[in-house]
Amino acid sequence: MWIQNHHHRLLGLLFVAVWLLGGASAGAAQAQDRAAEAYQRTYELVLDEEWTQASDALRSFLNQHPRSDWVDDAKFWQCYVQEKAGRSDENAFLCYQRFVEEQARSTWVDDARTNMVQLARRLARSGNRKYMDVVEGMQDQGNEEVKLAALDALWQMGDETALDAVIDLYDGSGTEEFKKKIIFALSQFDAPRAAQKLKDIALQDADPKVRKDAIFWISQRDGKEALPLLEEIARTDASYEVQKQVIFAYSQLGRDGVPRLIELARTQRDPEIRKEAIFWLSQTEAPQVEAFFAELITSVTDFEVQKSLVFAFSQLPEERGVPRLIEVVRRHQNPQIRKEAIFWLGQAGTREVLEFFDTLINTSTDFEVQKGLVFAFSQVSDRAGVPRLIDVAQTHRDPRIRKEAIFWLSQAGGTEVSAFFEKVINSDAEYEVQKQVVFAISQLGREGVPALIQVAKTHADPQIRKEAVFWLGQTDDARAREALLEIVRGQ
Repeated sequence: MWIQNHHHRLLGLLFVAVWLLGGASAGAAQAQDRAAEAYQRTYELVLDEEWTQASDALRSFLNQHPRSDWVDDAKFWQCYVQEKAGRSDENAFLCYQRFVEEQARSTWVDDARTNMVQLARRLARSGNRKYMDVVEGMQDQGNEEVKLAALDALWQMGDETALDAVIDLYDGSGTEEFKKKIIFALSQFDAPRAAQKLKDIALQDADPKVRKDAIFWISQRDGKEALPLLEEIARTDASYEVQKQVIFAYSQLGRDGVPRLIELARTQRDPEIRKEAIFWLSQTEAPQVEAFFAELITSVTDFEVQKSLVFAFSQLPEERGVPRLIEVVRRHQNPQIRKEAIFWLGQAGTREVLEFFDTLINTSTDFEVQKGLVFAFSQVSDRAGVPRLIDVAQTHRDPRIRKEAIFWLSQAGGTEVSAFFEKVINSDAEYEVQKQVVFAISQLGREGVPALIQVAKTHADPQIRKEAVFWLGQTDDARAREALLEIVRGQ
């Protein structure tokens, strides 16, 4: 993909350049256009990995367009096709070598050098040791990535001085991205000095993003052997991003990491770190985690941490998570946390949950909890919540909750809902509820137009009729226009 993107970028620049150079002769511009079209057809064969056809097409292109702007591209692809065809690594290497010498200003030179390194490694392994000298010479050529590829190749060939060179390269590098690439390279060296350098980076580098990267590769490389280092970093490094990386590293260690995550979730001062530890604990299957969550939610005072514990319960297997969430709804002191637990229970939508909700909607006195229950009913699959919403809208003692239920019914729609709206608009004595019903009918689209017309013409309260007229005016339905004209005429 990088090769394709590189090419398309160059192709786009060429077309812009041709457009800008309006003073160039028409003949030269046409020649470049023909060359660009021919090159594109040839390049498609490379993308399709049609190596024999691509080789013939590239040779033909260079013969027909020897002065085009695409000559260096075509020559690079000739070497690439040779390499991929697999006939001779040595010939492909020599092709790249000529390319680097002859096309020194080409944007493909670093790609050619990188490919030379890979070929040299294969050739050296097969006994052609002279290619080691070529790779060693490339340490002082090209960009940093080529140097790194060359050093990696030397290490694979058994040259132990390559590790020293990689460490020196890290110490002399100033860019974050290149340091990260060297860290990855160090993680591939099976040597104590490489491990020590990674440890030094994780503990001492001034850039927390670089320290974070070193921690990741140390944990991937060393597994539970990295625990002492991770514990030291967790105690001493104040960076939030680094602490997050330590937590993730613990989470990848299975049961060995669980006690450390529990300790962080229990004792860390930063609530964001505690939340992160709780999240990764919720993704484990360790038996002690559920009991820890149940204990922590009764003692922790930070609202965001409490919310994260509610979410953590929702991640447990249903048969364990649902009873824990029900317990939170019944016993927790904070109504916002009870509402949060209701939300996640609504996502489960089991029979046990719905029966619990049916009882709670009539016994709870907390408005926010009741509002959360109405929303939870609206989220139940297979329209199982619609009859419950109708019951709430019809019978609940609090008109604010009846309004909430009516709103969510309008989002559900259906003939059952339409029939209920037509009934309740005349039976509920609360003005605000009636107004909400008019709005809800308007949300039913064309299906609600006849009911709006009926309300606009016949409702006993002129304010409610006025509300219905307003919503009729917001539709583009012909029946609404006709009804409005009739109202104006007094019909």
